[in-house]
Amino acid sequence: MPEELPYAHLVIRVDAFPRVVSGVQHRIDASVAHRNADLIDLTCRGSTPRCAQELCDGISRRYMRLRIDLQRASATATPSPGTRRH
Repeated sequence: MPEELPYAHLVIRVDAFPRVVSGVQHRIDASVAHRNADLIDLTCRGSTPRCAQELCDGISRRYMRLRIDLQRASATATPSPGTRRH
């Protein structure tokens, strides 16, 4: 948090995850860009262009993190050729 805020009063509200998802879900359109590609087409809507961009940026970062985590998990779960598990 910055040392000084342009606001005299700041309120932080925490919502339950399912409630947040249902509140944001209608603002996002995602589809597979191509059948054989690991790409998605992502469109986000927000109250301002900046809000829409920040939403898409956050989703894109999380998607990339998920892909990396899944690839790592797959690589560590798959035995190397010629290796036997006991």
